[in-house]
Amino acid sequence: MNLLFALLSFLPLLVLPAQAQDVPGEDAARVTIRALLSVSGPPASGETRMVVNGSGGIVAEADGAVLEIDLAPGNYTVEAVSGLATRSERIRVRPGGGSQSFRVNLRSGILAVRSRSAARMVLMEAEPDVFGEQPILAETEERVWALTVPQGRYRLLVEGEAGRKILDQDVEIVPARREVVTTR
Repeated sequence: MNLLFALLSFLPLLVLPAQAQDVPGEDAARVTIRALLSVSGPPASGETRMVVNGSGGIVAEADGAVLEIDLAPGNYTVEAVSGLATRSERIRVRPGGGSQSFRVNLRSGILAVRSRSAARMVLMEAEPDVFGEQPILAETEERVWALTVPQGRYRLLVEGEAGRKILDQDVEIVPARREVVTTR
């Protein structure tokens, strides 16, 4: 009896299967989803992750800038993440099978930094927040750094040993472009 009660108490924690609408049937379409840096730009590079959510929760998730999947007709939300860039798009899969293609525009570019003497690189918001702080978005101790970043203006700080400032400048990220910064 105690075992039965214990099993029943864990039922709400189990992941329920996708609802019938999300299960591909004979009316399913072969869907290709691409995560792009801009509307018609190149695919996202680096570590990219896509998640497709249907009415019953997650239908598919995969690493990479291209996802091919069979989906039942209906509405879905696709979330794409590449570096600091995140975008969520709603898609509608039409009935009738066949192939359908969708794009997720990350509205982002690539920041590529190279410094022979860097001990630390930091990417921050360009403008201070309401508390006067500039939030750190990402940092690394590598000497070569490439990161997908949403369109906008940022502050890049490159420090050498013992916190010696090598570079402190604003960088402008434009969709589908590579912003290259090189220091000594």
